[in-house]
Amino acid sequence: MLPIVISAGLLGNVIPEVKAWELLQHVICKNVKGTDYATREPVDATTKFSVADESVCLFCWFRVTEVSEFATFRLITKWYDPDGNIHKKDESELKGGYWKSWRNISIKGQMLKKGKWAVEMSLDGGPFRNEVLFKDFFTIGVRTLKIHLVGVPTSVSANVLVDGKSAGTILGAEEKSFELFEEELHTIAVDEYVLGTAGIRYHCSTNTWILTGIGLTEWRDFTYETEYQLTVNSPYGGVIGTGWYKKDSTASFSVSPTAPLEGFLGMLGGKRVFQKWTGDSSATSPSATIVMDAPHQVTALWQEDIMMPMIIIVATMVGVGLVALAVMTARRRKRKETAPIASTLTATPVIPTPPPTTIQAEVPPVGEATEKYCMICGQKLPTTAGYCEKCGAKQSS
Repeated sequence: MLPIVISAGLLGNVIPEVKAWELLQHVICKNVKGTDYATREPVDATTKFSVADESVCLFCWFRVTEVSEFATFRLITKWYDPDGNIHKKDESELKGGYWKSWRNISIKGQMLKKGKWAVEMSLDGGPFRNEVLFKDFFTIGVRTLKIHLVGVPTSVSANVLVDGKSAGTILGAEEKSFELFEEELHTIAVDEYVLGTAGIRYHCSTNTWILTGIGLTEWRDFTYETEYQLTVNSPYGGVIGTGWYKKDSTASFSVSPTAPLEGFLGMLGGKRVFQKWTGDSSATSPSATIVMDAPHQVTALWQEDIMMPMIIIVATMVGVGLVALAVMTARRRKRKETAPIASTLTATPVIPTPPPTTIQAEVPPVGEATEKYCMICGQKLPTTAGYCEKCGAKQSS
């Protein structure tokens, strides 16, 4: 097999291919000027045609060699629609020599199908057997829409929606094209917000492009503005101001000036008092501002105030002490008023003078009770009394 291939290759180099025709120029355009061989020239070369255009024109210039002046052949032009069907076919008889030819199909008013068309020119008859000069393509009613992101870094991307369906992403400073049909409503949208590095995002206030009518090529710049994030932190109280702000704008932020303490001290009026801001601000007022030239973060610093609870506790203790003292004083007074008055002098015992020894004591008859007197004060007592009713002295039995 190898020698055969080599022989074929050598043979091909020795015997060059001979063509009986040469294509000098072919152009698809919107118009061809001139009416005869010498003056025909293409105008407005393009491969995109609007439904409002009059026609698609095809200009071709070629020459035929080594053909007898008496030999004739045909120049065949075929127009194919987007479905591959032959929409139109033109034929004309030619002879050898130089030829300038042009053909066209009407667009305006013909309701031609929008999409990708094809045109083919070929030679047939005489020394030719359906030899194709060229096949070219063009579109009818297909518009090209170009979009571009402005104001975002090249590393940042946005999602693209075409008529509500995802159409991929587009990077900053990138240009992206879409082909859509004319005379139809189309919407191209990009993300309204695109995130960058920490604390930075980009905002496009007009992120939707609505297209109507006709026009083959249109473009739109989606412009983004840089926004920086302000973070306001505080372990106590309610903060205001956290959010996104345009670059170089002035942001306001604030926190409640006081916050109650938890638990018992808080019930007695204990509180935390705002002291100052830390982080990217050193303001000492609960309400402050900051220029958003970058992402910023501020944190509220607090101090405890327990003066009111201490005043209440001390006052309560003093009040309780005064009440206790008053109660004790009242009780003492009451005891003094109700206690029996006892003599502070010691009673001098009265010793009865014993009767003269010469007089014999009267002996009570047997069975009769003997009178009893206090051994100390001489008070007459019942014979059974154990204590004196007057002086309280204990009596002997």
